[in-house]
Amino acid sequence: MDYELRKLERLAAQGDPDAIALLARYTKRTLPLKPRKKPRKVQDIHTLDEIAELLGVEAPDLYFERLIQNMVGGEEYEYSYRQALKEGLSEGQAEEAALAAEGEVISEYENAYIEALTATAEHYFGVHQFTLRPAKKNSNWSFKVGALNKNWKLPASRILETINGHGVFEFSTIEDLRDSIPVETFRQAALEHLQWIRHYGEVYGQASPQEMINRRLRY
Repeated sequence: MDYELRKLERLAAQGDPDAIALLARYTKRTLPLKPRKKPRKVQDIHTLDEIAELLGVEAPDLYFERLIQNMVGGEEYEYSYRQALKEGLSEGQAEEAALAAEGEVISEYENAYIEALTATAEHYFGVHQFTLRPAKKNSNWSFKVGALNKNWKLPASRILETINGHGVFEFSTIEDLRDSIPVETFRQAALEHLQWIRHYGEVYGQASPQEMINRRLRY
């Protein structure tokens, strides 16, 4: 009897409802049910740097640093500095004018890269039936990922196709994709596999994220 009781106690501690009921009957006490696990949290808001990482391209911050290291705007600085001195400005005033001219050039490059990255992200998320909208008003630095028509089976299905096409893993159904993590919803399954969208161009013979960005920067 002691052995059976210990076995029931062990099963009850693991959350077995039948064991809990039997143990309560034997011991005249009610044991608390094992608490349910909290739903797995998934990230649906991403900064532009995080989106760049998902796409496998250079993050804006790194791109901006590279602009400075490559002395982009250096020619404009030198020209503006010499021109200001010719116009009779002091060296301090000439330097301010030169820095402003250099800053304008760098800003143009920065804005062009942000626009190219954002457009590429919208395309790659879009072909997978995701929506990508600013997380805050008048901000282009963070985005909320949603599902087209709020139907999360759509992006889950498209990601499954891209994963299967890539060939490293293969899932028969979106239920298999969901259970592979495991999570409870197709929303969670789709958001947990965002890193796979970068392979869409490779799978379907289209431009990669980096190629799309390069094309937009050229034009």
